[in-house]
Amino acid sequence: RPKMRKVTILLLVLGCFVFTEAATAGVKLNFNFEKNKPVRYQLTMKSAAKFSTPDGKNQEMKMDNYLEITQELIERKPDGNVRVAITINKAKQEVNGKPQPLYNIEGQTQLVTMSPSGHIAETVAGAGFQSGQLQMVFPTRELNEGDQWEQTQFIDKPLPMEMKTIYTLK
Repeated sequence: RPKMRKVTILLLVLGCFVFTEAATAGVKLNFNFEKNKPVRYQLTMKSAAKFSTPDGKNQEMKMDNYLEITQELIERKPDGNVRVAITINKAKQEVNGKPQPLYNIEGQTQLVTMSPSGHIAETVAGAGFQSGQLQMVFPTRELNEGDQWEQTQFIDKPLPMEMKTIYTLK
């Protein structure tokens, strides 16, 4: 019996080592669009802003946005970038708990050229929304569970502002 215990303990130790190695292996996140297979997803954004108006009053604004979005591959470019059609299928917004219009963006489509990581290289004008504001850009480094990255964007609607988003890989 003593020999059996040693073998069991050794297997448990080896099992922990293999599991630890697998858990620390990083992943590189990229978009992987396929022709005729649109990607549909829901995007929920919650934000809070504090600012001063030109007359010196301090204001607070809480915004909740809900969007249903479709991204569809139009063309894969030789440089690895892709041309994608981004369509807003449904859009709702609340500002300080009250419904607010989203400038008629439902049903609008915008064509963009983007890298596999999501960086938008070119936008075809004409749609009623800023696709860069809706596009997550993955970092180029490998990530592990719990890693974070930031994305800073400049938007002009509903107010001109710099928006910083912090993502966490779960």
